[in-house]
Amino acid sequence: MKLTIIGHWGAYPEAGEATSSYLIEDENTKLLLDCGSASVSTLQQYTTLEDIDAVLLSHHHHDHVADLGVLKYSRIVSIGLGNTNENIPVYSPAKESEDKRTPFKGKGITFHTYQETDQLLFGNIQVTFQKTIHPSPCYAMRVEQLDTRRVLTYTADTSFDASLSTFAAHSDILIAESSFYDGQDATSYGHLTSTQAATIADQAFADTLVLTHLPHFGDKKQLVTEAATVFAGNIELAQKGKQLSI
Repeated sequence: MKLTIIGHWGAYPEAGEATSSYLIEDENTKLLLDCGSASVSTLQQYTTLEDIDAVLLSHHHHDHVADLGVLKYSRIVSIGLGNTNENIPVYSPAKESEDKRTPFKGKGITFHTYQETDQLLFGNIQVTFQKTIHPSPCYAMRVEQLDTRRVLTYTADTSFDASLSTFAAHSDILIAESSFYDGQDATSYGHLTSTQAATIADQAFADTLVLTHLPHFGDKKQLVTEAATVFAGNIELAQKGKQLSI
């Protein structure tokens, strides 16, 4: 499998970049985890929109779903041109209120809901879920290629929860949000600091930690320095277009 970081900012995108969105692909399947602001524009630098097999939403905060409407429009255009006759399957937390999905319903998108106990299969890729600690119903995702047993785990948005280490156990790549620097109050906002993200990675025995959902203040390299005091594995700072083999 391969990871391409489409968007990595929290809250809003910096100029020319995007908020949370991650392309996971193998030889036969392309999945988009979250669809944040400006992600549709960036995504087209790495694949065609028609090639996306499914979109999985961790939760419905704007910095994770802002481009879902224009992704829907892109599929309506493709259907109209005769390039495809299929809507994009979009998976959304069942515990989210229905009115959050309503604006995106209709031609272009087919909604499916998932529960924490669900196991979704897309070709050779299995996705499982764990609820996180966040103001909106939000779910971490464990993405596993069944034939190779390679694993990527995505924390989505969350306060510190030690059980995420169990969920992410032995991940080849852990994408963990790092909205705050060490010593700052991330918990009150439903987010993680750099060292909290690193603690999850360390206790999960992950190989690589990718820090994402980055803050719009401070020196982002400091996040890596802080995380390295806790986690001895490889640490990557998320950036637009970064690609990693899983």
